[in-house]
Amino acid sequence: ASRNPPSSHTPLSRRMSQSSWSQAVRKVTGKKSRRSLVRFVFDTLGAMTVSPETFALLRLKLAPGLGPILIDRILEKFGSGAAAVEAIETRGAAALAGIERLGAETARKIAGAMGGTIAGAEEELRQLEGVGAVLYGLSDPGYPALLREIPGAPVTLSVRGTLDAERDRFGVAIVGSRKCTAYGAEQAARFASGLGSAGLTIVSGGARGIDTQAHAA
Repeated sequence: ASRNPPSSHTPLSRRMSQSSWSQAVRKVTGKKSRRSLVRFVFDTLGAMTVSPETFALLRLKLAPGLGPILIDRILEKFGSGAAAVEAIETRGAAALAGIERLGAETARKIAGAMGGTIAGAEEELRQLEGVGAVLYGLSDPGYPALLREIPGAPVTLSVRGTLDAERDRFGVAIVGSRKCTAYGAEQAARFASGLGSAGLTIVSGGARGIDTQAHAA
């Protein structure tokens, strides 16, 4: 299913009142904000700010036993990351019943660990801020539109540098061996240079070898 950014997306602001925070969370969840989510907002003032939905997606990503495919199925069931976290915190493992390839034991582990993901998510945001990076969630306007459409798309992206949703809309991945030959390195650089000159954004895994050559062109 297509996952377009919800029109209710509300970027967080350091100057919002507590009632405004609650309203922002309600726009995403459709319910009264949970204390844990509001606590995050006020405990991390001055640090990186993200939308309530992006913070919820980061918590799901940090939960044990959850990878891109299972998170994708959870989002299909609940409609948003914030709604999913709300349901898991309220109903426990029962909230995850009926999700394909998510067994009862895994559901119990996820539910049991969900509370601990708050601290983990806060720490990840602090680390990202420390290196000058930002975090985009699926619903954020800056998240690449075409990437959002693929099955199992990453629910959050850590970005260091500049990511322009329009300019970087069309990208091509160049990846390969870390222990590449001289010819392989030469060709990776040649293709990357030509494609980059044509206006395409080069994407790689950032490893040594072919990946490095793709960005050195």
